Amino acid sequence: MLFNKKDINKFKKLFEFVILRNKLLFLGLIFFSIITQVTAVSVDLIIAKVLEYFANYSLTSDLSLFKESITNILLILFIVIISSAVSYWAEPIMIAKIVGNTEPYIKKKLLKRLLFLDTKDILNKKTGALVNKVNRTSKSLENFLYNWRWNLAPFIVGMPTVLILLTSINYKFLILNLLYLSIFIPVSLRYERMGAKIWEKAYPKYDKSTGILNDILTNILPVKINSQEKYTINMYSKSIKFIPRLWLKVSKIYSRWGSSTTAINLLFLGFTIYVGFDLFITNLISIDQLALTFLLFNRTDRYVGYLVHAIGQTYRIIAEFDAGMNILEEKATIIDDLDAKEIKVNKGKIQFNDVTFSYENKKVFDKFKFSINPGETIGVVGKSGAGKTTLANLLFRLYDIDKGYISIDGQNIRHVTQNSLRNSISLVPQDTLLFDDTIYNNILFSSPNSNRREVLKAIKEAELSEFINSLPNKEKTIVGERGVKLSGGQRQRISIARAILANKKIIVLDEATSALDSETELKIRDTLDRITKGRTTITIAHRLSTVMNSDKIVVFDNGKIVEVGDHKSLLKKKGKYAELWKYQTKGYL
Repeated sequence: MLFNKKDINKFKKLFEFVILRNKLLFLGLIFFSIITQVTAVSVDLIIAKVLEYFANYSLTSDLSLFKESITNILLILFIVIISSAVSYWAEPIMIAKIVGNTEPYIKKKLLKRLLFLDTKDILNKKTGALVNKVNRTSKSLENFLYNWRWNLAPFIVGMPTVLILLTSINYKFLILNLLYLSIFIPVSLRYERMGAKIWEKAYPKYDKSTGILNDILTNILPVKINSQEKYTINMYSKSIKFIPRLWLKVSKIYSRWGSSTTAINLLFLGFTIYVGFDLFITNLISIDQLALTFLLFNRTDRYVGYLVHAIGQTYRIIAEFDAGMNILEEKATIIDDLDAKEIKVNKGKIQFNDVTFSYENKKVFDKFKFSINPGETIGVVGKSGAGKTTLANLLFRLYDIDKGYISIDGQNIRHVTQNSLRNSISLVPQDTLLFDDTIYNNILFSSPNSNRREVLKAIKEAELSEFINSLPNKEKTIVGERGVKLSGGQRQRISIARAILANKKIIVLDEATSALDSETELKIRDTLDRITKGRTTITIAHRLSTVMNSDKIVVFDNGKIVEVGDHKSLLKKKGKYAELWKYQTKGYL
């Protein structure tokens, strides 16, 4: 079977996205493809006729008749050339328009699906592999259309034309060609399918190696600082170790295919020569018909090659396309209730009510209870893995809890829309997400509808004004990929400016100053203290000095609150907090 049910379903998906969205353009592409192939076969007819006229002239020496015949031929050739030029000009334009219409649509659709998948599902995927998958999916559209233009169209349009012409010369040539097709095509397709399946199995390995390469380049500074260039090269080398074996497998298949099809070609060429000269000698066909027969046999060989290549390409294209489009079939488990409402945060009271949560079969919280009063600043501390960041993730509903509920101003966050929930809380993270854009646009990211006056006010309050005014392009300065042109403190102030601009009742500071030096931390902490006044604030910190001025400090250990109090009272208890403080002040932590 040429294509199994699975292949057909994959092709239907491709057809839906490419052709059905661009019906008129694809019909235009088909029209010009027909012109291209008809003109191509017409050239063979013209060559054969020219040979006939030369033969007749050598026999009759009638110059006037010869000139008239050649003139007619040249006129037809001129029409063919013009038609061919128009179709060759139009086809790439049609393809470009279809790709231009479809590629952005598919890329946006894939990104939208990825962004709305569960956080854990995204984190479990390699970024580079995902990028590779999205790009390869969109590239498959272009490959599909060019596969039509260069491979499928020549066979679909040209082959019937060839068969009709051969039939008009002599039925024996039709029989020979049909026999040739019945042997050549199955043999070729067998090898093409084998090759396509090998490539299909190789795509996940390519995605994995791309993911590793992306990880290395993303972490280029730690690699260099730790002098681990050799280690990372070895790691990447292992991920691409499969490539030589892959190409060896492919080459073996195609070498067998090449030798088999060459033998078939030569065999049927011999038959064609024998039959052709036999018919010519017996005066059943003329010299131009004999010449045309050989030209058409050569064209048949090319058309069959186009078909085989087209089918092989189709296997690979639908595999590439389907691998990416499978993303669209992934379902998110964290979804809004059908009757979910917009959350209304007036005060900012947060309650964790008997919250039980497990992650990767490990219980993080077990009947966790805690409440944060409006306008209160809460410090959350504990060893790594104690559940500090998980607390914030649950508040943003990046994960769903197993039992219990979390409420904000009495509203269960599971019964409100995710968008409204996340738009009600500001986050200042440890690693600030910056785009390769201007400082202005990066700040605007937290509140896209804000005006220029509001953005500049946020810049001033975040104490960015002096730095920005020292730059030639001011707030229009490009920060570079991931903000590489800025220092850690500058990036963090942009994050703070975002929080100021967003102006939410609730602020989460997740290790917001942990990556900064002590001097920069002190400056930024003053800014943070100022902007969090009157707001419900959760400060997650490893450094205890960051939270020592909090209204309450919550000490976590194994997903449980072991201590609650202010800095002074917790030191007096001489418990877990006092122990951590002792270690940090002595430089152990």
